[in-house]
Amino acid sequence: MKLNIKPMDLVGDIIKISAVLSIIGSVVYSTGWIISRSQAGEMIQVSVAQSAAAIYQEALDRERADLIFQKEMTSQKMQLLAAKPDRNDYDDLVLQGYVDELKSLDARLAAIDAPKEPQ
Repeated sequence: MKLNIKPMDLVGDIIKISAVLSIIGSVVYSTGWIISRSQAGEMIQVSVAQSAAAIYQEALDRERADLIFQKEMTSQKMQLLAAKPDRNDYDDLVLQGYVDELKSLDARLAAIDAPKEPQ
């Protein structure tokens, strides 16, 4: 069997195939299945920014919960020591330390809960 391939027919077929592929490619690109590098870069930046914000918010929530726990523990220690019937000068000094610690914990909680300025 002899193949009768003419060069001009082959070139015409290649042009037709490439035209069909370019039409298909433009339709796929316009529908958003394929994105350009700049769009991909923007999408990555947005994703990274959202992830960083979520991680930062989670860290703030953990720190807030830790500070609240420390505040509760310090209050309990302070109440137990204040209820002690035979307190001495050392106990009063420790109570003052607990009061100071509660003030610093409240200040840190207020700093965390303060609304942030948009940057």
